[in-house]
Amino acid sequence: MAEFLTKEQLRKQNIKLAFSVWGKSILASILGIVLYLSLGMISTMNQDQLGYRYYTEPLDFTGPSALYEASFARYDEYHLSEDGKTATLHKSYVYDTETHQYVYSEQLTAQTKETMPVFDKKAIDKRIEEKDETVGSYSPIYREKTALKTAMDIVSQAFMLLLLAMLVYTVTWQQGDKDRNTEDFGRMQRDKWRGLKIGLLASIPSGVMVLLLFVSRLFGLMPNYIFVYRLGMLAYAPINNVLSSGTAWTANVTWWLLPVGMLCWTVIPLVTHIGYQLGHRQYSIGEHFIYKNIKKK
Repeated sequence: MAEFLTKEQLRKQNIKLAFSVWGKSILASILGIVLYLSLGMISTMNQDQLGYRYYTEPLDFTGPSALYEASFARYDEYHLSEDGKTATLHKSYVYDTETHQYVYSEQLTAQTKETMPVFDKKAIDKRIEEKDETVGSYSPIYREKTALKTAMDIVSQAFMLLLLAMLVYTVTWQQGDKDRNTEDFGRMQRDKWRGLKIGLLASIPSGVMVLLLFVSRLFGLMPNYIFVYRLGMLAYAPINNVLSSGTAWTANVTWWLLPVGMLCWTVIPLVTHIGYQLGHRQYSIGEHFIYKNIKKK
């Protein structure tokens, strides 16, 4: 007769299963980000060009902060005319080193209108080719299709959550089904919270990420932490990008990111708990829908 599983054996199994769930979440994040970037490319197709941003007066930053700091002290925004032939100055922005954001400067705008009221792309390109050290750099700006981008963000996040849930769910469903048989043979006691325990163990990394987000936002420590947070929480990239607005400074993100971060952390424990419960009851959602469709026919 097979021996009864001890608490130590179950604990080791839980840790192994937690690593499996964590690995599945990493896989889901990688697959999801590919989908997100693909849909993002679709949302930017056929955009109307609004004009150009001309960056000048380089900032000299050294050390780790250079990865996050702005590269230029200012930029001038030029908007194209209706015929698209002329780009005239719209506004000038200066980099605020305290808030780490570009802010509109009325004084700088007035000065730029006198020195460079029109953006001559051909002349700028020629100076760049000639390696003129006094010339700045530029990038085109486009009219954002807000409705389409919002729709793509919603669709991307929904599919990324579904993919994460599916990959994580199968691990604890299978274990719940296995435990049911083990219990029937008298080899272990029922633990209705086992799926939740596995999920909580697997969510330790994301829990630490969310905790550090609170510390960074509330106390101003690790000012660039939002960069690390977004990288570590790729499965929630669409909503994180919306709430952080692409900033590299935690102080600039909305407070809504904190409760949303907590909700994101609960996803895996919730899914593993439900998966284990359904597996223990030997109830398959997929088979249920297939059976239901057969009955309708």
